[in-house]
Amino acid sequence: MKKNKLLLVNDEETMQEIFAAMLAETGWQIEPALDGNEALRMYRKRGPYDLVLTDILHPGPDGIEVVSRIRERNPKQAIAVVAAIWGKTQSLVRHRFKIPLLPMPFERQQLVKLVESATKPQLRILMVAGDPAVKMLTVTYSSFEIELESTGNKALRHYSEHGPYDMVVTGYHHRGLNGVDLASAIRRANPLQRMVMVTNESASVVRSFQRKLRDIPVVTGKSLADAMLKMGEAKIAADRAMESALPSSIRERIEGRRKSSPPLNPMDVAFCELHMGGAQALLALLDGGASVPAKRRILEVSDSEGTREMNAAICEKRGFEVVQASQGEEALKLYQKSGAFAAVFTDLYWYDEIPEPPLRIQTIRDGIQLALAIRRIAPEQRIVIHTASPTVREQMPEELRDVLVLQKPYRLKELELFLENL
Repeated sequence: MKKNKLLLVNDEETMQEIFAAMLAETGWQIEPALDGNEALRMYRKRGPYDLVLTDILHPGPDGIEVVSRIRERNPKQAIAVVAAIWGKTQSLVRHRFKIPLLPMPFERQQLVKLVESATKPQLRILMVAGDPAVKMLTVTYSSFEIELESTGNKALRHYSEHGPYDMVVTGYHHRGLNGVDLASAIRRANPLQRMVMVTNESASVVRSFQRKLRDIPVVTGKSLADAMLKMGEAKIAADRAMESALPSSIRERIEGRRKSSPPLNPMDVAFCELHMGGAQALLALLDGGASVPAKRRILEVSDSEGTREMNAAICEKRGFEVVQASQGEEALKLYQKSGAFAAVFTDLYWYDEIPEPPLRIQTIRDGIQLALAIRRIAPEQRIVIHTASPTVREQMPEELRDVLVLQKPYRLKELELFLENL
């Protein structure tokens, strides 16, 4: 079986050995170069490679120059950088060359993930960045093939000419079609197009967007930024803890460069982590999985908009974000896509909308069926059924014995008490 070829550029033999050991089981044939001149000679004679993996500081042409010359020779060459660099150099690697960067120190799994993501086709994203909430994401240019438009009308024309995309990201406020109208128009053209809206609007406005957009996630800019900030802070703390296990020569290099560089920016580190995770990491973040921790999210299922809004107001007052659905199949689809919630609140019965032709049978007919379907996905999921039926307990199977039942009309204090115990 043919092995993939990897040109490894690093001037420390110790690091060459570490890379070889970490990638030993991944099927790569590693060809080492100890300086920039040797790397360029090897590339002229033996290139192209499946991947060029380089550091930045080494004898001869440095990593930036090596990358530049290889890209001049072969613009499609897959390249990644692993180095102890920060600040302007890190930004240069990301934005000028649009290649993945893994800062040192690192773990084996991070290196393997970097190698995998660097050799895969870039994710195609159409981003409508007229809204300030979306602009922060444009820095992901370095690892993803992003096509930018500034207005809704231009974005729709662009989509009709170049779509579909792996993801369409839009804000709400931009000239021409607003985000909701743009998302609806694209979905009419392609019902399977994956999309997300990023907005800085209030919780009540976000809920109105969710009702209109149905299964298209709406992510708040603040929750997205908060999640990325925490990601960056956690990575910095983990890196500090890892350094003690590295060889002394590497620790000295890292410490020396850290002293001469500006302090690490957690947001920059978060974007590095996002790049290492590749397409799926970006999609997961945009889908809203990282924007609000599961323990602070409630899924509310009711065909009564008044009930949904009343319960949402109580939940939001307690610091929860509420995702709404009007019937069971919609709720199950949201659950499967968004993952675990702190709790699921559902009516026992709801009135389905009249289905459009061709007619199909609804598989989730009531709150008990929905609870069973969710428990098959997450056996520990906390569920509340609110109903006026006095016999609901008799209808429940044994596996739902721990489900809380709130008899309508229930007192708001009962709901508040349940939320306090989550």
